[in-house]
Amino acid sequence: AEGLKSCMNCGVCTAICPAAEFYDYDPRMIAGIVQSKDEIRIEELLKSDVIWYCGECMSCKTRCPRGNT
Repeated sequence: AEGLKSCMNCGVCTAICPAAEFYDYDPRMIAGIVQSKDEIRIEELLKSDVIWYCGECMSCKTRCPRGNT
């Protein structure tokens, strides 16, 4: 939770993300939805296919200036 709070929306995660290249996937959008604490949007996200496009390659963590994954 602290990592999501520290997201500064720089876009590095989306730029390095292999899934973003092949799918309509934007890690920054997901972080924004979670940070909004909008339960309806979070539930919609969890029910959608989009959240599961992440392959857990951890490319985002290696490049994120704040160490988010």
